[in-house]
Amino acid sequence: IWTSISILGNTVKTPVGDAEVTIKVPPGTQPGQVMRLKGNGAPRLGDPNSRGDHYVTMKVEIPKDLSKEEEELIQKLKEVREKKSKKGFFNR
Repeated sequence: IWTSISILGNTVKTPVGDAEVTIKVPPGTQPGQVMRLKGNGAPRLGDPNSRGDHYVTMKVEIPKDLSKEEEELIQKLKEVREKKSKKGFFNR
């Protein structure tokens, strides 16, 4: 998934076995986070009408070739985050 989806949240389509499902990626999703898609896994042995769960590991793609505008926006985000984290112990 793209970094912006990981930060802001969105929906993405992903293949599961013999189908494709749309999953909701919540805001703040971390790289390596695992999501369970209940009932979207392989058919259960002896009961082909019942399916197990499918697990998806979130892989966040960090862009390597930022445009000037993207770089400026990321720099602005960095400054806002730094300002936010400079609160003292008693200001929390």
